[in-house]
Amino acid sequence: MPEDIKEPSINLREYSRVEVVIPLQIRLVPPGEQEYFRSCLLPEMILAEFTTLPDVEDKQLADWLRMLNNKLDAIINALSFHNEGIAAAPLASITISANGMGFYSNRQYLPDDLLELKMMLPLIEPVGMCLYGRVVRVVEVEHSFEVAVIFVAMDEHIRELIARLVFEKEREIIRGKKR
Repeated sequence: MPEDIKEPSINLREYSRVEVVIPLQIRLVPPGEQEYFRSCLLPEMILAEFTTLPDVEDKQLADWLRMLNNKLDAIINALSFHNEGIAAAPLASITISANGMGFYSNRQYLPDDLLELKMMLPLIEPVGMCLYGRVVRVVEVEHSFEVAVIFVAMDEHIRELIARLVFEKEREIIRGKKR
């Protein structure tokens, strides 16, 4: 191939990624805890089994009950996020895909370190997550480190929620370009 013609770059990424600013807590998982970990949604609570109540025939009463139920769910989620420390977590600018994420850190991690990543994704209804990522790359940049992790021990439901966030952010970007 002639020198002045460049070969097109090929994107080998399996998933799209976007940049978002989210509350993020990062913890290095010590070797003794690395056998027993699993990504999960927060709060992942074991709730008592509730029997389904019959439909209320009064439409206005049914609407009020649904509204109260939604408010109680929001309060429970807010309290759970507060208990997990996510509500007070510092904001971080990250790039995220359904397969992994990148972020800047003042702490130098090593390749193959296992990190616990607690975050809140800004979906229509915010979702708290506790994910685990294996460090695959660390690059020193000025006075910090650019860290890339690949998610591990994650089920498809969580991966789909992250993919939904990426899709929503990409849609916002496209809408912004059309204006």
